[in-house]
Amino acid sequence: SFMLVWVVNSYAAEPPNNLAGGTIIDTDGVKRLQKSGGTQVFDQRSAINYGRGHLPNAEFLPCRSQQNCISVSKLPSNKKTVIIFYSQGVTDSKSYHAAKTAIAAGYQNVYWFRNGYTRWVAQGNKTEL
Repeated sequence: SFMLVWVVNSYAAEPPNNLAGGTIIDTDGVKRLQKSGGTQVFDQRSAINYGRGHLPNAEFLPCRSQQNCISVSKLPSNKKTVIIFYSQGVTDSKSYHAAKTAIAAGYQNVYWFRNGYTRWVAQGNKTEL
């Protein structure tokens, strides 16, 4: 007899439609939070993609792996800081894993821009190089 093992790599799969302990936001939500001030935006895409353009004031914070996505030491020391994570779009789960890491570390105002950079650009919003 034999056993069939089916392995699903959720790192490459489309991320879920919810974020326990955080909030999913759309483009308007990102703009609203940025206008309110004190918000930090983190880009989980590759260095190449970040260099081609990113959301205004976004910091490069790449996701290394699903289990050890981001270094929490790179996040603000104040765990009440409003933090937005994003990556390329709905087929890219890196920002989801980054947001989960921040929530697990005790951050209280974690937002996930699930539609990501692709939607930001598609809606004609400004980017920075």
